[in-house]
Amino acid sequence: MSKDAVGPFTEPPLSNGPPIILRQPEHGYRHAIDPILLSHFCQPQKNDRVFDLGTGNGIIPLILARKDPTLTIQAIEIQSELYKTAMENLSLNSLADRISLIHGDMKDLPRLLPGASVDLVVSNPPYIRRSAGRLNPDSEKAIARHEIMITLDELLETAHFLMRPLGRFSVIYPARRAVDLLCRMRAFAINPTRIRFVHPRINAGAKLVLVEGMKKKGTDVTILPPLALHDPEGDDTEEIRRMFVSSLKQNLLQRDRSFITRPVKALG
Repeated sequence: MSKDAVGPFTEPPLSNGPPIILRQPEHGYRHAIDPILLSHFCQPQKNDRVFDLGTGNGIIPLILARKDPTLTIQAIEIQSELYKTAMENLSLNSLADRISLIHGDMKDLPRLLPGASVDLVVSNPPYIRRSAGRLNPDSEKAIARHEIMITLDELLETAHFLMRPLGRFSVIYPARRAVDLLCRMRAFAINPTRIRFVHPRINAGAKLVLVEGMKKKGTDVTILPPLALHDPEGDDTEEIRRMFVSSLKQNLLQRDRSFITRPVKALG
């Protein structure tokens, strides 16, 4: 691990295994709460083949693999340092034999893998349009947040290629771009089936949206109850507390997303 690494931090113990050990760099891209929410939203079935598009430090495959040992999990990451971090995290958690990690561009997957071979595709993708907003001077953060290396259409095209008929796609995205996401999913024949909005507090506007879609023609959609991060007093809601132990939560919530409303002391 690089000399500026911090951690380890732990994900809460799951029913069939020990806590997850997670390392990520002190500088550069560090994940926010998004992949944790997505990991608890998506619904892999027993013996599913799962693919994570843009895995970052590997947190989503780690959580899913710990939850269900029957899953076959693959992931891809384009950034070299994040790929190295993810590989170390797989090793630290003794999951390198259960999670296959590719260093490369997800747009190249149609040349590398057979199509229609995955039951569940998950992604916490870049969410800022290439031409919108100030580009972060840190290239690692910029690539993770802006559509520099991958656009929404390219992401959905890749997901559709991988998905089996009736396969599922789960994604987390800014609520302000929910219309873009839902319309483009339909354009790529990934029809939304479950939607859940994420709010800083239950009486505040949504900042994120969790969406599941299925590779099939026409389907009903279920709008799930909203997920609130904090109660009216500013404390974490019971659902959020169940997701995190204190040490991991403190590390994750000190992010620059606007829905994080209260300062949290960093670890390190």
